[in-house]
Amino acid sequence: MRIINDFLKTKEIENKLAKLESTHISIDNLRDIENLSISVERIIDEHLERDLAERDAKLDQLREENIRQIDCEKHLENTKKKLTDTEAKLTRKLASRRQLMIAQLQTELKEGQACMVCGSLKHPEVRRDKADEHALKNLMYLVEALQKEKQNQVSEISKYEATLKEIMSNKLYFK
Repeated sequence: MRIINDFLKTKEIENKLAKLESTHISIDNLRDIENLSISVERIIDEHLERDLAERDAKLDQLREENIRQIDCEKHLENTKKKLTDTEAKLTRKLASRRQLMIAQLQTELKEGQACMVCGSLKHPEVRRDKADEHALKNLMYLVEALQKEKQNQVSEISKYEATLKEIMSNKLYFK
């Protein structure tokens, strides 16, 4: 019986040893899992940090585009107002120039000769005031300058509108 008891004790010791070894393996596995978990956390932290940096950069760019949009809209509005003013001035100056040109032509009319504009031989309501050629030349230069100014303003408006379109496209990209 002693042999059986010894055998049983040996088996019990072997079982405990096997259990201890499996526990040891489990502890090693736990350490490996813990190290793996630490590595995964580090990788996740790096990705989060990079994602946050990218998000912050996009937010900064979006803020810059908002500021740019506000500035561009102000310039566009001011330029449109200037264009309206320029067009009004141009209309008035064209009317004044037309009146001076009519006066110039009227001074050149002679009774019995055909009118250079309409061909009529009769000239009722002709004013014989002397036309102011100097004023006419000044108006012509002024009209030309206003037309150039108007064209520049129209061009400027087109550029602001294109810039606003670009800004809106950029803002969609950053969202």
